[in-house]
Amino acid sequence: MRQSQAGWGGMVATTVAALTVQSALGVVINNGTAANATAPADDPGWANVGQLNGASGVYLGHFATGDWVLTASHVGAGNINLGGVSYATVSGSAVQLTNPDGSPTDLELFRISSNPTLPNLTLADTSPTIGSIVMMVGYGSTGAATLTTWDTSTSPWTATTSPTAPHAQGYLYETGSRYTKRWGEDVVTGDFAVSYANGNVQVTTVALETTFTAAAGSSELAPGDSGGATFIKVGGQWELAGINLAIGTLADQGQPSGTAVFDNTSYMGDLAAYRGQIGQVTGSVPEPAPVALLLLGAAALGFRRR
Repeated sequence: MRQSQAGWGGMVATTVAALTVQSALGVVINNGTAANATAPADDPGWANVGQLNGASGVYLGHFATGDWVLTASHVGAGNINLGGVSYATVSGSAVQLTNPDGSPTDLELFRISSNPTLPNLTLADTSPTIGSIVMMVGYGSTGAATLTTWDTSTSPWTATTSPTAPHAQGYLYETGSRYTKRWGEDVVTGDFAVSYANGNVQVTTVALETTFTAAAGSSELAPGDSGGATFIKVGGQWELAGINLAIGTLADQGQPSGTAVFDNTSYMGDLAAYRGQIGQVTGSVPEPAPVALLLLGAAALGFRRR
């Protein structure tokens, strides 16, 4: 089912059932702290990630055809807030990216009416390899400070202080933590096509996968991050590798809503697979920025694990 490199030919789409579209998603840090709410010291492009339609969007830069934003199609075009300033969308400018067979993806470009004077981002031209570390940025929930253990013999699972087999562990979403921009890191565990319903339309997108684990620093997309960015550092320079799309949970096995559980998965549209199309729409594939910046974010979708 999985392929180690992005591409369309020969790739098997993984269908994800029972998607629940949420208003936004945020990065959940497994150490349970509410940290990482300011730009990291090694800044990949924090300022280029903005709040959009209750979720996130990424300002790619100023090109021959105007100023372009990339987000998830289920987030959609709209006015984007970058650094406290609202930039209006250009009516009729939205373009939904497609696959080689013409089928729609969950990725969308649109123009804004004025230049935020932020650096252009560099798009990755090669898919991250399995085991690569990526950074995610977006507006959404974070994890509560205390690790939670659930008894998985019930459905939905019930919290317990005396775990016995079988059980699962993770974090509740912190109350009131949505709509705060945060960043987190994780390791790429897969790269393949995922397919799910976006409203009445089935969308299929070549996507990176990360898996939330108990390892220190592991992160997960959560309600508030859809349309945000995932970055990777290549040869000392940050590149925009993905757009946050969705999370895979164990809801069909009893995982309660509003939780981030170890073994949940996050999915980000793999931009290396769509780089040429983005370049055609914007007028130019984004060139290296004078100061390397990155966008990070989480998915605005919650769906059942494959």
